[in-house]
Amino acid sequence: MARRIDGVGVIEALAQAMCLHGIPDNIRCDDAPGSPWENGYCESLNGKTQDE
Repeated sequence: MARRIDGVGVIEALAQAMCLHGIPDNIRCDDAPGSPWENGYCESLNGKTQDE
């Protein structure tokens, strides 16, 4: 697990996962905290933990 990953790293990780497990039906991504499918309490805790 990496704290930060660039575009090439994302592509490499996805390619490796697809080689091991096959191509997924769909991929969901998120580049903004507080997405509708995420729990706001978790986002708050994550933010506070990162600040510390």
